[in-house]
Amino acid sequence: MPHFTFSLSSDGMVVDAMFGLDGTKTTALVQAGQAVPRPVQARALLDNGCDRTAIAPHIAQKLGLQMLVPAVSQTASGKVPVKVYRASLSIFGPGGSAGPALVFSDLLVSELTTP
Repeated sequence: MPHFTFSLSSDGMVVDAMFGLDGTKTTALVQAGQAVPRPVQARALLDNGCDRTAIAPHIAQKLGLQMLVPAVSQTASGKVPVKVYRASLSIFGPGGSAGPALVFSDLLVSELTTP
């Protein structure tokens, strides 16, 4: 079974990631002969205490993601309203995009509520 090994930094488990449209939306655009927005590269913090994925607002804007539903997220400081989207997430191994990747083609993500 393949596995990745990353260095742990003082910021935590931070990796290079790519966010893009979800697989269904990408397929529909390709079949319609339309342009697919380029994925957005970002640094991602892997938090083993979380069971959700959140993205910065500028990533949702660059990809043109459409909000699915308004939702509420429980944070350390209480409940906050969040926007929820469908997106894809790819995490590349230390070899970069030339090597193996962990890919989630259809992932529910919420928008971060703080910068």
